[in-house]
Amino acid sequence: MKKDILAEIIEIEKDIQKKLDVETLKSKEWLEKVRREAEDEIAGKEESLRDVFNRAMEDARVDAEKRASEIISSAIADAERLRTIGDESLKMILSKYLFRILPG
Repeated sequence: MKKDILAEIIEIEKDIQKKLDVETLKSKEWLEKVRREAEDEIAGKEESLRDVFNRAMEDARVDAEKRASEIISSAIADAERLRTIGDESLKMILSKYLFRILPG
């Protein structure tokens, strides 16, 4: 009778061990699946952030080129306007500033 109980206990322990092995394998597979999903999600978010960054950089470049073009156009217009100022007008403008700078 003791042998029967002992054999039954050993059989139950083997069955429990098999179930533990199956559950361990399932948990490892689940963890691997979750890890892959997380990596895929992170990769997708990285790609999305890269796209947003690239678009922002392109927008900034376009804005900078536009602003630079406006500054250049304004400088050209100012230069043209200054080029048309006559000598007498320049002498009057310079004399105002020279009196401020030079004593007496």
